[in-house]
Amino acid sequence: VLDEGGHHFLRSESENSASGLFRKTRREASPDLFLSWKWRVRKFPEKKDPAAISSRSEDDFAARMYVIFLAANIFRSDVLEYIWDERLPVGTHADSPYSERIKLVVLQSGPTAAGDAGWRQELRNVQEDYAAFFGKQPTNPIGILAIMSDSDSTRSSASADFSDIALKIRISK
Repeated sequence: VLDEGGHHFLRSESENSASGLFRKTRREASPDLFLSWKWRVRKFPEKKDPAAISSRSEDDFAARMYVIFLAANIFRSDVLEYIWDERLPVGTHADSPYSERIKLVVLQSGPTAAGDAGWRQELRNVQEDYAAFFGKQPTNPIGILAIMSDSDSTRSSASADFSDIALKIRISK
């Protein structure tokens, strides 16, 4: 945990490895439940094929945010994995090279901007995203939120910062 002008955040770094942190929760996905966070990339992993999103040899990303819909057996859990990639266009999505139960979704692309110290704010309706990428409504609750930076597949390094991670309820009038 670091401090930058009174703003506290988590730094995730990897060197030929993966660095992650998770938090257990139990929340039913609903139309009014949103996941919010801020993130910025400090260093992207070095990829030989930057256009590959679903490749075991290139499955490294500077910043990942996971929403895990936890089943009784972890291997039957569905996962939304929001990523920040160096070159893939925003909106690119695919199944993970490890499981069709893991959906990769590019939310940010390219280096961080100079404004706002490089931080980007995200707000995602996880029920809508789940339905869009899995083609059905979730049957399991959100059981884990996780962040990660990884560079083990490319044998390089990666680093990102994360802040203000929260599940929020939108109240309608």
